Amino acid sequence: MSDFGGEMRFSIDGTPVTMKGLFQVNPSNRTVEESVNQDGSVDAVHTLAGHRMAMTLVDNGGVDVHALLKGPARNVTVVEEHTGVTHMWTQARFAGDPQSDRLTGEITGLRLVSASYRRV
Repeated sequence: MSDFGGEMRFSIDGTPVTMKGLFQVNPSNRTVEESVNQDGSVDAVHTLAGHRMAMTLVDNGGVDVHALLKGPARNVTVVEEHTGVTHMWTQARFAGDPQSDRLTGEITGLRLVSASYRRV
């Protein structure tokens, strides 16, 4: 049996930011799609994609989403307190189409992409 979830600490260049709930990691830096040829044989198309992550943040005025999107590459860390797992993205860029839900206090639609990801 494995443990998941629990308390998570999220930081951008060492500055703590509160996550609201969603934390999804794409553990590979590529996508693979099948391609079926006219003779029925199957090929695979590999596309490099960078190491990606999606998160939901708390919209309490502490996160300048515009600055994240237009700013430089950053170092991002997520520590899973309950499981002891640490995720690190180096020189990561923020992307996406963020939305602020003023009813729930959530910022959604943010993604992170990096050439370097490490899980320890």
